[in-house]
Amino acid sequence: STDGAWRAWELLLRAFTLDSSSTIASSLDDLLWREPCMCFERVHGSSAPFTPSAPSSAPRIRAWRSVVLHNVGSGAVPLSPTILYIRRSRTRVLLNEAELTRSLALMSAIDLAALPLSEQLIRISNARGLIGVHGQALALIPFLAANLKPSDKAAVLEVLPPPVDGDKCNGRACETNPFKHTYEELSQAMGNVLHLTVTGRLAPPCEARSLRLKLEMRLKCNLTVAPARFAMKVARLRSFIGLT
Repeated sequence: STDGAWRAWELLLRAFTLDSSSTIASSLDDLLWREPCMCFERVHGSSAPFTPSAPSSAPRIRAWRSVVLHNVGSGAVPLSPTILYIRRSRTRVLLNEAELTRSLALMSAIDLAALPLSEQLIRISNARGLIGVHGQALALIPFLAANLKPSDKAAVLEVLPPPVDGDKCNGRACETNPFKHTYEELSQAMGNVLHLTVTGRLAPPCEARSLRLKLEMRLKCNLTVAPARFAMKVARLRSFIGLT
């Protein structure tokens, strides 16, 4: 299945098995629910070491990433171009996508949601740049450039929906965008990943009622991005990863 909820389960289990996606799916009940009930007298926890966005988590993430990539193998998946653009087809679609990506060399547009998780991971791990609208696919930032040299820098350009308090996103309105921080912190924790953002505008029919749309509803709206601003951020991304 390519369902997002299933991919999250597969990613969680991938470090523990060499089995294929279909085998994991067919044996998921056995893996997770071997007993009808599990009881614990006491549970101790500390969030800091296990928070992906915490810098102290980076060594653990890299160790887990290494095992995951070993288990998915390389198969016949083609090498990724230097920059991957994540295309969306349901929500938060960039309506002027063709205009934005037409002249960008060394960039390939792919719909990650249509690919098996193993292929998603391999493609991202062989790329150095990732561009996409705010969404679950950016949770794979820790895999960016994982199969390249340790000295290689990586960068992410995240297209954000506008915040409730400033659709024009001038000045400080963008800086307080609540959509910004999740993947920004994850990028910073990895150490070698630059996180850039560009804020889009809500497209019709959302645009006409934008001031009344709550935060969670904005995630269902399509977007447009000013081409000049997008190109400026892409140029910065390319410069950071060493492309002329």
